[in-house]
Amino acid sequence: MSFAWMARGRAGRAGLALAAAAALGGVVAGPASAVVGGVRLTPSAHPAVVTLAEACTATLVRGDRLLTAGHCASHVDPGRTTVRIGPGAASYVAVRVARHPRFRYQLPAYPAEPDRDVAIVQLDRPVAGVAPIPISTRPARRGERLRLLGYGTADPDHPGRFGKLRQATLVVRSAAVCRRELRRVDPEQAPQFHPDRMLCTQDPDGRPPFASGCNGDSGGPLLRRDPARRRSVLVGIDSWGVACGARDGDPEVFVRLARERAFVVDPRPRWATVRIREPWDEDAGAAGAPARPRASRDGR
Repeated sequence: MSFAWMARGRAGRAGLALAAAAALGGVVAGPASAVVGGVRLTPSAHPAVVTLAEACTATLVRGDRLLTAGHCASHVDPGRTTVRIGPGAASYVAVRVARHPRFRYQLPAYPAEPDRDVAIVQLDRPVAGVAPIPISTRPARRGERLRLLGYGTADPDHPGRFGKLRQATLVVRSAAVCRRELRRVDPEQAPQFHPDRMLCTQDPDGRPPFASGCNGDSGGPLLRRDPARRRSVLVGIDSWGVACGARDGDPEVFVRLARERAFVVDPRPRWATVRIREPWDEDAGAAGAPARPRASRDGR
């Protein structure tokens, strides 16, 4: 989960992300996490899924376009951020970034569960030798089992362990179950869940070790196998969650991409060619780069 900010109680990803950033002396990002309770994968088996700005996960959805979480957009420094993808891990430059026009943080303080948590990144040229992953037009259904891929940490207690591709199988919950589970963890979080444009998942068997996204997984793809196409299609992207799901199998929240497809494929989105600033950046002061949380999970 990117926001992967942790919402593990209010200390969720965001709290973990801030702590990790402080410990590393680095930049913290908002919501995003890593796959906990999953299995390691070989990156070459999933070349369209990549690391982004050493903070989030992204997916190639067009020849020169990556899809990630909106709260990850501020980690991209257009013209300077590079992405390694394709045969030989060729280097590409992120030249522009765009957030969904209705992206917003729902709460005034960090972490602040994001809504319309979608962003796209344009590369300097089309990627050679890698097939983009298409977006499904069929919404995820209650009880459906889907796969999450991400480069986030597998250990909620060590949010800085980023960079190894993992996958986990998760089950989609109904809106009622999602609200109930979020309310159990933190009464403030249930109202931030909007089932028309978000979906939530949990570990399928409900027994530890629990599978979930975690710090660094923000923007990671939630995939369904499409027998007709003989390949995987995108159903959602990791947005925010609670304590990386590791405590009590707490829910992970994803963007419903069927609702946001128009923005993802828009030929003329509102591109930014400079780094996007966050509400908390202004507190960094005039000297030096703005201090931003590393992509963490709602508490991640």
